Amino acid sequence: MKWEMKNDDHDNWIDYILDGEAEKSNIYQIGIIEGLQITSGYVWTGNPETLTYLEAEELIIKLKENEIKTDPKDQYQEMFRSGMFNG
Repeated sequence: MKWEMKNDDHDNWIDYILDGEAEKSNIYQIGIIEGLQITSGYVWTGNPETLTYLEAEELIIKLKENEIKTDPKDQYQEMFRSGMFNG
């Protein structure tokens, strides 16, 4: 049995990258961005559907870095890590 490569868009990923076309953000990234906008202190007012894949990844990182924890346990762990309880 010989393995053959298909000519689908997903299988020609290297051509897709080298052509210079930016990949659009996917539905999972859009969902993560919309969820993090609720709990993040970082304000972004754009439309996540217009972002490229890499722009969406960068935005997700910014939103996660500025996320305001709502669970008291997570809040305590964040305060402990930041050294709030060190004399």
